[in-house]
Amino acid sequence: MHNKFTFIVLFSLLWLNIIIPLNSFSQPEKLNLSDKNQQLIQDYKEEIKKYKISDNYNQASHYITKVAYIYWNANYFSEAINYFKDAVNCFEKTGNINAKKVIYNNLGMIYSDLENYAQSLEYFKKGLSICKDAGDKKEISLGYNNVAIAYSYLQKYDLALDYAQKALDIAAELNDMHLMLSCYIMLTEYYEKLGNTTKSMEYFNYYSSLQKHIQDEENKVKMMHLEDRTKQAENEKNKKEKELKTTIASLEEAKTISKERMLQINLLNKENEINELEIKEKEALIKNRNNLIKSGILGLIIVLGFTIIVLRLYRQKLKNNKLLEEQNLTLIKQKEKINEQRKELEHTNKKLEKKNIQILDSISYASRIQEAILPYEERIKKHLPDSFIYYKPRDIVSGDFYWFSEKENKIFIAEVDCTGHGVPGAFMSMIGNTLLNEIVNEKNIYKPSKILKELSKGIIFTLNQGSTGDHFQEDGMEMSLCCIDIENNELQIAMANQTAIIIENDKLKHLTGDIYTVGGTFALKQDDEFTNYTINYSNSNTALYMFSDGYIDQFGGIHNKKFLSSQFEELLVENNKLTMNEQAVILDMTLNSWKGNNKQIDDILVIGIKLSASNN
Repeated sequence: MHNKFTFIVLFSLLWLNIIIPLNSFSQPEKLNLSDKNQQLIQDYKEEIKKYKISDNYNQASHYITKVAYIYWNANYFSEAINYFKDAVNCFEKTGNINAKKVIYNNLGMIYSDLENYAQSLEYFKKGLSICKDAGDKKEISLGYNNVAIAYSYLQKYDLALDYAQKALDIAAELNDMHLMLSCYIMLTEYYEKLGNTTKSMEYFNYYSSLQKHIQDEENKVKMMHLEDRTKQAENEKNKKEKELKTTIASLEEAKTISKERMLQINLLNKENEINELEIKEKEALIKNRNNLIKSGILGLIIVLGFTIIVLRLYRQKLKNNKLLEEQNLTLIKQKEKINEQRKELEHTNKKLEKKNIQILDSISYASRIQEAILPYEERIKKHLPDSFIYYKPRDIVSGDFYWFSEKENKIFIAEVDCTGHGVPGAFMSMIGNTLLNEIVNEKNIYKPSKILKELSKGIIFTLNQGSTGDHFQEDGMEMSLCCIDIENNELQIAMANQTAIIIENDKLKHLTGDIYTVGGTFALKQDDEFTNYTINYSNSNTALYMFSDGYIDQFGGIHNKKFLSSQFEELLVENNKLTMNEQAVILDMTLNSWKGNNKQIDDILVIGIKLSASNN
């Protein structure tokens, strides 16, 4: 019933660039295999054949998965699927449960790429089942996420929410912040898909806060690493200075030892000079001189070595100081950048909060305008005493509306379901209400089928639906409109893609409308006429019910299924003898009991009227 494309366009304009993208349904283009990959596949197939013959399924599965990955990377999805399934058979024979889980998830992703989301869901669930048996909580949480994504592609957002919430519960138990971050953004998207903007914004705020917390923690780790490097540099510096002092002490000790040895040599030479003959005095003097030269050379080498060491240590100290200075500057810049980002984020959050308040105020004001154009219930009760209007918008403003007029002893009442709900639907309701007043009250057209025809023309003209092209708007209305002639006890009714119910003397009868809508998809079929039903109620107790599909499509009950038309009809027949006010109370109690904690999925409108000859 609802036109998805129009809903997205109008909703995005009014909700400040919150756009729900459409999926592309084109198959990915296949790529040609390179010569290298073709040769690899050929080689691997030979290995597979060899190991299968010898019943070595462990090695066979190894090469089967290699072939599957080559096909997958080249977008040969069918071949990849066949080889992955063959790998599963091998893993079942070897009892490699963990490998089966990986393959099931791969198959789930491939079928998702092929947009076969039912098959994708099946394999993701198989992978999840293995994770549950293994008891690995993190893998279970990731499995829940995969299943949630598959349900979202199938547009089963309630189920997607359930699995995403399970994944979040486990991630929170494990305190896995990155996994929680993934769950929050998924819950944000699914609540938005279901139209629950409050919950969507709540989880988006969780996501933003956790992301900021993770970023702050990462910055703290970076700061700790930088401090560690600074301490390490300082320790290295102290170590070098200590080594330098040790080296100097060693040099001083060596110098002292050298002097002592020289004294011992001199004493020995003197003893030799006394004991030796005078003729060896000259040799002793020469030897003594040579020793002095050697000592001088040794001393010079020691001083030179010491100088080189001191210079190197000094240069290293300068280099370390420069590096430390650069690191300090980098740290200061990082701190400044973090502060700027924090201020920018705070400013953005304030702007978003202000915009949200402005949007909600605007929509609330729009709801007061919409309520003002709806007929007062007292006016309807004045002309139709035994009647009810059961009206429950899903959002602040509604795409369902009702219209009432009375002219020349004729009463007109309509139940209208516009394309979309919320703000887009409310725009259409304003257009519909204006055109109906013009057609009946100014143009004096009273026959329901002709009123619908004129209304369709008006919508086509207003929304420029008379021509084809990229900008064609498919917005329209599904509705039931009746004219009650109170003088002749005659009811005329026409329906656009709607069904009405007549109950006469406890017998239910369907009035099936035409399949096309007022405006919208069938805008180019302007020659089609609407069927006009005529019912005389002078000799029978007749009740008329007109309704949108919001009531029968509501999910609930033990099995969380739709209420459905059959149950709705049974409810009307069971309570037909009650007054219309009492029936409205029962409709409301039944819906609330059925819905339970579920969210209302659509606007709800039911109109009930009891007609009898006594209305004259």
